[in-house]
Amino acid sequence: MMITLRRQVLRGLVRIVIGSLGLVTWASIVGAQPAPTNLTPEVFGSIAYGHLANCCRVFGDRPNIGGGAGLRWRRLGIQFEMNRMLGLSRKQAVCGVVGETCVGIAHDGARSATVASANVLFFFPKTHVEPYITGGIGALWSTQVSSVLDAPAGRPPTFTEEEWRDRGFAFNFGGGVRVPITQAISFA
Repeated sequence: MMITLRRQVLRGLVRIVIGSLGLVTWASIVGAQPAPTNLTPEVFGSIAYGHLANCCRVFGDRPNIGGGAGLRWRRLGIQFEMNRMLGLSRKQAVCGVVGETCVGIAHDGARSATVASANVLFFFPKTHVEPYITGGIGALWSTQVSSVLDAPAGRPPTFTEEEWRDRGFAFNFGGGVRVPITQAISFA
């Protein structure tokens, strides 16, 4: 199972890198054109720390990586970005039957989480390192596992594990610093 999880994380990272390279190419082409309305296209990569929770459970605070593209007009910006949460781990489920030994092993927790969002940003006065605040809405895709305990009368309780995929509404807010590399490419 750990090898499958590593492959999923690696595939997600490869998709983000390929998408970011495509966006860099797009921004370089579009950024080379004069912008009569002072709109500046941008492509960015990000390293962040995020909090993951759904309606019923908190999975914790974990690092994430991502990238995206957007437009900037003076101190305001809109961005579309995709982030992948790293370091998610499942926890072994505890046998809940008093005085009995459970058969099998099962886990609970998130295996992967990806967020795609549209954000509005406000940039503070420009320096080489530029602080900003952001908020937005989007979608969350996750893969989780849940333990199932079957305790029929006369037989030992037995654990099984279910994997399920979930998708739903996501919102985000936060802040950070942006470090411009070129006029159209930055690191946040």
